[in-house]
Amino acid sequence: MITIDLDRLCRIKGIAHPYAFLTANGFTHRTASRLVGGINKGIRFDHLERLCRIFHALPHDLFNYRPIGRGLNPANDVLLALRKKPLATKDLNSLLASLPPEEIINLQAEIHARYHKPSEPTDGQ
Repeated sequence: MITIDLDRLCRIKGIAHPYAFLTANGFTHRTASRLVGGINKGIRFDHLERLCRIFHALPHDLFNYRPIGRGLNPANDVLLALRKKPLATKDLNSLLASLPPEEIINLQAEIHARYHKPSEPTDGQ
């Protein structure tokens, strides 16, 4: 069965309150409740697009696959690529809280150096 696994993505992104995050980003209370509770049987494409944008993720990052039923041949199951590995027990916030301040500063500098390109000079310079 293919499911939307917001809990996993929220843990990765360090979002402690997924319901509040979704409602703050334009989802109705009912839709946010269904998404967080995992009780959706389907998803609208506009909701999928909005989820991808607010989480800075691709659609396959939102989905998880759990094979159900007899007669499934894992060697031929193309959906296994959607199956996610379990996360470590600590979420991002817990991990950061356990680090000393100097390590957090070093980590911030490393992340900034890795993902923020220096501004390029303009034509007039």
